[in-house]
Amino acid sequence: MTIPLTARTMGAMHPSTPLRSLSRSLLVAVAATAMLAAGAPAGAASKVHTAEELFQPFLEGELSHWLVGPVGRLASEDEITAYLRLKTPDEAKQFIDAFWAKRDPDPSQPGNAVLDLFTERAAEADKKFSESAVAGRRTDRGTIHVLYGEPESVDYEEFRDVSGPDVERWRYPKKAEPGLDGRRPEKEYRFAKLDDLTRFYGAREKSEEERRRRYTEPGFPSGRPGGPADSPPGEPGLPSEP
Repeated sequence: MTIPLTARTMGAMHPSTPLRSLSRSLLVAVAATAMLAAGAPAGAASKVHTAEELFQPFLEGELSHWLVGPVGRLASEDEITAYLRLKTPDEAKQFIDAFWAKRDPDPSQPGNAVLDLFTERAAEADKKFSESAVAGRRTDRGTIHVLYGEPESVDYEEFRDVSGPDVERWRYPKKAEPGLDGRRPEKEYRFAKLDDLTRFYGAREKSEEERRRRYTEPGFPSGRPGGPADSPPGEPGLPSEP
């Protein structure tokens, strides 16, 4: 059963000002061109890393979680490895400056359209998708939002088994503009509230039995997208800068 979002909810999900929509579309096109010029998607990470794999143990606060979320999908494997080896905040800040400079579509001009769009979408994601002390940009929904912008439509699919989760479905048009990673989004993304966070919900999780087995088997990671399970209290990964 599909339950469409109300007009009020959809109004909050999508920008209502044509001028804003136009400027965002232009920024997306510029960002995609810049990412392709920088070597993406070929230069992007070869796999989607877990939050535990992207946690920087030598740094604190925001810098320790900087790779978690959309940045981890934009960075190359070499960049991920290099960042995880840094030891001081100054090294990390220099690395981050260089990271965004590589993705500047026009270094001869003031500002950076790619970073500006990333920052705008990340702020939106933090407002809409933050949960359980995890910054919205570091959640699965927030990551997709930052990379590809607003979906064309959002609806909910009720789980037929009352013990299972409802599924939130995001759909993007077939000819959607490339995202910040230089790729087009998938036609559909599915999310469900699992434990205390809304996560990607793939085909194999459709089976309640499989879902229970997967989330109770030994070795399944219990860390959150904002950091590992043993992250010290008071450092949930809420952002202060891109």
